Amino acid sequence: MDPELLGLSQRSGAGMEFRVLGPLEVVAEGVPRSVGPGRQRAVLTALLLHSNQVVPTTELIDMVWGEPSPRSAAVNLRTHVAGLRRVLAPEGERRLTARNGGYRISVRPEEVDLAVFEDLVARGRADQRAGEHTAAMRRYGTALRLWRGHPFDDVELHGAAAAEVARLNEIRLTLTEDHLRARLITGDGAVIGELRGLVVVHPLREPLWTLLMLALYSAGRQADALAAYDQARERLADELGIDPGPALRSLRQQILTGDPALLDTNVQIRAEVATNGSRPPAVAPRRPLSSLVGRETELRTLARLLDERRLVTVVGPAGVGKTRLAVEHLAGREAWLARLADVGQPTVLSQAVADAVGLVKIAGDPRRALVRALVAQSGLLILDNCEHLIPAAAELVAELLAGCPRLRILTTSREPLDIDGEATLPLDPLHTETAVILLVDRIRAIRPGWEPSPDELRHATRVCEALDGLPLAIELAAARAKILGLDEIAEALTDRFAVLGPVPRGSLTPHATLREAIAWSIEPLSAADRTLLLRLWPFEGGFPMAAAEAIGSRDNASAFLSLSSLISRSVVTADTTTTPSRYRMLETIRAYCESVDPAPVATRDGHAAWVRGFVADCAGMFSGKHSGLAVALLNREWPNLRAGIGHDLSRRPAAALRTVGLLDWFWTRSGHIAEGRKLVGAALRTATDAATADRARALAAAANLAYYAGEISEGRRLGDEAFAITGGQVDEEHRILHGSALFYQAVARLHTGELDEARAAAGKAIAIGRPARLDWLVLGARMVLGAVLVERGHFRSGEETLAEIARSAERADIGWLAGWAEFALGKSLLRHAGTPAQLGDAADAVRRALTWFQAEGDVCHVLFTMNVAVEVLLRFGKPVEAATLEAAILHSADQLGLGRTSVSQAGEGPYETELAETLTPAQRLAAEAEGVRLSWTEMIELASVERI
Repeated sequence: MDPELLGLSQRSGAGMEFRVLGPLEVVAEGVPRSVGPGRQRAVLTALLLHSNQVVPTTELIDMVWGEPSPRSAAVNLRTHVAGLRRVLAPEGERRLTARNGGYRISVRPEEVDLAVFEDLVARGRADQRAGEHTAAMRRYGTALRLWRGHPFDDVELHGAAAAEVARLNEIRLTLTEDHLRARLITGDGAVIGELRGLVVVHPLREPLWTLLMLALYSAGRQADALAAYDQARERLADELGIDPGPALRSLRQQILTGDPALLDTNVQIRAEVATNGSRPPAVAPRRPLSSLVGRETELRTLARLLDERRLVTVVGPAGVGKTRLAVEHLAGREAWLARLADVGQPTVLSQAVADAVGLVKIAGDPRRALVRALVAQSGLLILDNCEHLIPAAAELVAELLAGCPRLRILTTSREPLDIDGEATLPLDPLHTETAVILLVDRIRAIRPGWEPSPDELRHATRVCEALDGLPLAIELAAARAKILGLDEIAEALTDRFAVLGPVPRGSLTPHATLREAIAWSIEPLSAADRTLLLRLWPFEGGFPMAAAEAIGSRDNASAFLSLSSLISRSVVTADTTTTPSRYRMLETIRAYCESVDPAPVATRDGHAAWVRGFVADCAGMFSGKHSGLAVALLNREWPNLRAGIGHDLSRRPAAALRTVGLLDWFWTRSGHIAEGRKLVGAALRTATDAATADRARALAAAANLAYYAGEISEGRRLGDEAFAITGGQVDEEHRILHGSALFYQAVARLHTGELDEARAAAGKAIAIGRPARLDWLVLGARMVLGAVLVERGHFRSGEETLAEIARSAERADIGWLAGWAEFALGKSLLRHAGTPAQLGDAADAVRRALTWFQAEGDVCHVLFTMNVAVEVLLRFGKPVEAATLEAAILHSADQLGLGRTSVSQAGEGPYETELAETLTPAQRLAAEAEGVRLSWTEMIELASVERI
């Protein structure tokens, strides 16, 4: 066995092995295990691609099911996770955990063949750079032998996971080339046959043709080497319509002339194009004295990309640390560094790069001199701050790469060069936790011995969040700690450009202040791009494409082009992992745009108008099949809703009142109880002359919010007021509102035990809903009638009604109503379940209700249904789980502003007596502590009780 693989086998020992470089395999103690069906295999594969990281549930669903995913995906994902835990038993619970709204698989690097492969590749590349070609050859061969076919060959993956397949196949092919190159250097003549086979399969890969020509020439077969060149030229012309590149052309000329350098295999492979040019001196760029914080992953990625590609561009917004990352990568290495921030004209770019390379007394074109000087040299050229010279820089880089086959180029810029073959490394701001570490580190440098208190750490978090995690801004804030406390800095950041002082001497940034660095990004924008940017700054938490089109006051195509331009220049960031894609400006850029906006009030008016239109569109979906989508979209835009409503409250109170009323069902479904009450109350107090229909909607919203907050009498008062406004009107809008008010009244009276009133209100609602063809109103009112029958002890007829309503609602695609009916059915079945089968029927109904409410984004009803699940757990003999879930429910309710009385009305709890009889005080305390720590996903899993 290969020594490397033998070491792997010994390290794995009796543990587990996860093999993805081919069909997915899980091996425990040398015995393969069945992983299960295709989707389950895909879930495990997606988790292994992000091993030891929490993968959000939404991302897992995207990778496994693709877009659009089925409504049942979340439930099915939980089922597959449970199945995988059984596959991984007895370590399943430890290996595969639910955390922070996602899942994490814990593995050691030596347990996953992909991790072993990547480690071998990295070590082999290090050997190759050090000239240890035999060692490199051995490691490359070992890495390639780990492959058993195409990666993830037997699973269907989508999105980011599918892209990983393409990346790994490319790495494998590149590694195959490197392995053959190392074998040729060490004198292995058997590579000729392998290379002939590879150029048939991959005829457009010029490095393979280069190796074949060199191998043939080294074997004394000059004519065959030239024939191989002719074959390569023919295939490239037929397939792509292009000629061979400079490396192949130069090699052909060397073979024709019998260049003596080609007699030395080491020389020919290392140079691949040999000339007599002299090497300009490279230097090690100066590193700052301060430590680099939080860029370990990016440094590893940059090193890998520069091993694999000849052109890498680090892109990111102003102040994010692009230059610092490049300089840190060069620690202990030499390179040519050209700082371009001070190069004002494209015409002098080539001369500036020539100066950086060390060419002096150039006669003629500096670009040609650069190519002549670097044509035979291997090394790294860094072009720093290219964003203001993109066309000229792209042209120069393309020419250098074509003429200098051994040269690699690293550029830093706000946008890519858009050259074929360019690899981009987006450099994002630091995550808050890492940013706090950076802030604390820099403050300690000026305040020796300082240790932050818990309060100071909270203020540090506020500072870092306000500054978007931008390293430059954080370092400037730290400098202010000489004279201000962290709480004072946090408060002062409302005017960040004033409080953040000049950049310290010796910094790598070419700008004197943070404001100057931001202006460097924005001032060169075209008029159209700048106009759009200045209309986007009021958006909180990002915006969709439709928002940019709506506020741009231009045609959609122009808005798309401008937004694309802003994204490419790192002024706006894009998140394409969501649907629809989402765009965002850093807070620092927003603050700059607001400060230079000539009409900030008008800009906010435009933002508020978009919020009003967006809410109106979503509100029209609440009662039908797209209600879950409406809640999801509104939740995504919640910061914008808050800002838009707040602006309208001060300038257009009547418009604000209409908006908060249209959001009636959103407030309660999304769990925005406390803030919803605040905004609705403010609108009702301020908009005294609003239309009666708008006031009725807002009153109904206020009534529902009061009920959910547990203030029953206040809810009744507000509901009666809304009922009175709509009852005396005869137009269709008011009549429909009156039908809705009757439905609300029926539900409220049902929960307070006023069954006759509930039945009467439901009957009147049906009378309004049928002629108006409002299926949701008719079915909802009929559901109340079924629940009334149950409350009066007519279980069979009531449950038949509820089951029929659930089926009808499902057929009509009214998911929220199907959830309500299943919820009521589960409660009823649970009340008289005397056998395990009957208890199982109740558990099934509760689980179906949970699934519906999850799909609808109805947070409050998920909690209500969970409370019924507490009783199911107790009846199933699981008191610890019941106590844990009850504590989690109450903790979540308190966070949402949801009244505990409202939650308890959903089930028969609180279950103090039952729990006291079955659990010791210590067990109860432990369960309550665990419940407070549970994530939402873990609560759902606990409440989704399977029948026994």
